[in-house]
Amino acid sequence: TLCLSVLSLDDYITSYSLSHGQKLYCTSLEFVYTKKIRKNRPKDLTDLRQMETMDLDQSRLARIAAAFSRFNQEIQT
Repeated sequence: TLCLSVLSLDDYITSYSLSHGQKLYCTSLEFVYTKKIRKNRPKDLTDLRQMETMDLDQSRLARIAAAFSRFNQEIQT
């Protein structure tokens, strides 16, 4: 289990409005971006470049990156 206790739910889950007005709740783009950068896999490079062309929330991105840099990992049996 990855524990990122310093993040708020809004940093992890966000809502996006679809063109017809319906709201979609999912993992924030900034959270996915940070996970992909940390994994540093060649297959993620295209995704990362595409995400960089989108409107990333820089303050949310900074909070998430800071949380990942000091996370706790718990192994539960």
